[in-house]
Amino acid sequence: MTFAQGTGKDLRFPQGRFPRTISRAGKLSKAAKRVLNIDQAAVLVLDETAGTVELNRELLGRRFRVTVR
Repeated sequence: MTFAQGTGKDLRFPQGRFPRTISRAGKLSKAAKRVLNIDQAAVLVLDETAGTVELNRELLGRRFRVTVR
């Protein structure tokens, strides 16, 4: 699998490395969900079956009083 298409760099993962990278991303997104979803607010929604993460930027801005572009 190549991530840098068109850059001239071949960034293929060594055999066996890609699943661990995905696992780390899953752990990171679960940790972020615990931090951001205070009081059951759905600031960060994880759909593990589809493999997607959805960030509700409007709610993030209101809950944490930050400007979100």
